[in-house]
Amino acid sequence: MASGNVQSMTFATAERAAVEGEFRVMSCELATDGAIWPCGLLLIKTSATGKWAPLATLPATGPYVLGVLDREVNTAEAGSGLVARLGAVMLEKLKVGVSAKAAPGTDFLFALETQGIFAM
Repeated sequence: MASGNVQSMTFATAERAAVEGEFRVMSCELATDGAIWPCGLLLIKTSATGKWAPLATLPATGPYVLGVLDREVNTAEAGSGLVARLGAVMLEKLKVGVSAKAAPGTDFLFALETQGIFAM
């Protein structure tokens, strides 16, 4: 094990992330529809006060934020879930659409990458 000053290693980075909202996985309010949303579902949020909804198509314009559902959620029982906002996600787990559960195309993967989510 390497020696070092552990107390000062990542404190500033963690504090900055908390202030600016740059979390890798965070608990988020979902636009519940009574369905079971699968792990890996691509999600979109179009406003700061809006809820995360399943991504079916990429919007042509306007601000939006993308995320990936980290765990399966039954929206009939829960109104929130864990959403990956940054970092690496498993490519084979990604899904577009709650019922279709289709693999994302290259346009979806590129959109994720532009927001800091990388499918591996």
